[in-house]
Amino acid sequence: MDIKKHEFKKIISSPIFIALIIMFLIYNSFLIWDKSNVRDDLKVLNEIGDNVGSEINDNMIMDLKNYYEENLEKVNVIINEKTYKKYKSINEFFKNDNSTNRGGDSVYSKEDIKLFNKVANIESYYNGIEILDKKYGDIDISRFAEEDLEKGGYSTNVANIIKGNWDEFEVRFNELKENGEHRNLFFNGLNYKMHSFLFKTIFKTMIYEIMILAVLIMGFIINYEFENKTSLLVYSSKRGREIIKDKLLVGLGTIVLVTTIIFTFTLGLYFIIFDYSGVGGVPISNYFAQENSMPYMSWWNLSIIEYLIICVITVYIIEVIFSSITFIIAKVIKNTYIVFGFFTILVGGGLVLPTLIPMSCDMVLPTVFTPFTLIFNPSWWFMQKGALQSFKYYECITLVVWAVGIGLLEIMCIKKFRKENIN
Repeated sequence: MDIKKHEFKKIISSPIFIALIIMFLIYNSFLIWDKSNVRDDLKVLNEIGDNVGSEINDNMIMDLKNYYEENLEKVNVIINEKTYKKYKSINEFFKNDNSTNRGGDSVYSKEDIKLFNKVANIESYYNGIEILDKKYGDIDISRFAEEDLEKGGYSTNVANIIKGNWDEFEVRFNELKENGEHRNLFFNGLNYKMHSFLFKTIFKTMIYEIMILAVLIMGFIINYEFENKTSLLVYSSKRGREIIKDKLLVGLGTIVLVTTIIFTFTLGLYFIIFDYSGVGGVPISNYFAQENSMPYMSWWNLSIIEYLIICVITVYIIEVIFSSITFIIAKVIKNTYIVFGFFTILVGGGLVLPTLIPMSCDMVLPTVFTPFTLIFNPSWWFMQKGALQSFKYYECITLVVWAVGIGLLEIMCIKKFRKENIN
């Protein structure tokens, strides 16, 4: 039998891995379903896009105004039939009429209330467009930079680097406004927080799930013979010490497969429940996605779908790096669960390290260029995050440096294994 197939069979025949994958998929399903109560509200944006488009310009604003007024008139017809009143806006209606909150005693049917909520959504987007340009006109990148530097307490060298990053981003910000990337409709971030739900909650959950599987699978396959007392027999065979290469390739291949399974199921379910069909081509740096005082602004002009693809690729690379780190640990520690414990300590150390070094020390800067800090907040990947991660190519530098460094260590481990005592 081909050795790689035999090694792969060892992994899939272990019930712990199948059980963990199923458990993670169930958990992800509950996580997504728990948010599903907003899916009807999100559909309103797709209806708006179908009727007036998603790119905000003068014609679109006029079409949206007409679309809003048509739907508001439908609402007023219903209200007038029930209460003989009319309102200038749906917001005014909700402020002055509490009958929609009286459950079974309400004079309005469920279909009426559904229409009211739809018009409230249309109204919020229409009102948001009116203040959009002023909001972005008031953004002062130099002020963000000053606040960042003031609260950091950085050394002169680090402060100059961060200031230079902000100056570079100011050029990008002006380009963003000139391109009109912010002038596009997206799910209202202040109400629904869909960007952080997908790219932080869901992605971060999947990253940690795959990381757990990556560490256990790689530790398991590398130490299988040592834990089962068959190492002398296996490594004295015709293939001999070269089997370690097969194990590494099978381990990495299995992690890629596991990552694909979790991504396909979780993201497939996510996009079935939450309809992104009308916003996939919208720039990620749009105004309506904003959830915090600082808008989401990427270093490059990326659409939602492009940003999603880049984030998925980033996770694949991160998980391969984690698997490779585990390979190196497992070459020293011959117990899968101790390997897992050591890796957990390593992750914790990577996250804590930047807080242990004083901000006034130049050495604090390299401590954030690790895959452990990178996975901390995926909703800000490839965006201006400020502070020590304000570099344009922060993610790329981190991934390339670690991939090359860990790759070289793997080669050294394989060469060393050919000569070491395996008793």
